[in-house]
Amino acid sequence: MAAALAFTQSLWGADLVREKHPDDLARHEILIERIAPAVVIETGLHWGFGARWLAERVPHVVTIDRDAQMIHDWHNDTHGFGSAPENVAVFAGDSVTRFGDIAHFVEPFGGPVYVILDSDHGTDHVLREMECYGDLVCPGSYMVVEDGIYHYLPTGRRHEGNWYDGDPVLAVDQFLRTHDGWEVDVELEDAFPVTMNPDGYLRRL
Repeated sequence: MAAALAFTQSLWGADLVREKHPDDLARHEILIERIAPAVVIETGLHWGFGARWLAERVPHVVTIDRDAQMIHDWHNDTHGFGSAPENVAVFAGDSVTRFGDIAHFVEPFGGPVYVILDSDHGTDHVLREMECYGDLVCPGSYMVVEDGIYHYLPTGRRHEGNWYDGDPVLAVDQFLRTHDGWEVDVELEDAFPVTMNPDGYLRRL
């Protein structure tokens, strides 16, 4: 874990990326060691830091982004992070619309599947993502809903600069009220002082 945090801090120190808090990366590291996933599905590529970090730790990473420029930058190393890892597959489009394609793609990898939802954070979209990708998660594995911290920001700042409506915490609440066999891993959330993903570490029972 120390190496992972050192890698993270070196990127932050170089001001290259600011995508995930080190405490949340530590939680991801714990879950990867616990689950030993065959594949991680990550919705939302952005600059690709998460995909690169995951690619060093799991056999296969599948990510999707609707922003064609982000995908172009990833393949062409626009940000100078290095060549795209060979074990990362990038899909273009909306994560919900293309769920069937992604599910078909990851089927040969077997399981367990570990899911990280970090794209459009609107309530309706996150809920649809959870309903789709949750079906790929086996008992004992996790689906992580990122950036629920927006729920707790002052109302005036909650949507400042954002292009989505609602927030992930509302989606998680709706999902848990209508889907049995899931729980928030409160112990994991409380393992470190800071998280950007409150109520977001969901374990399938």
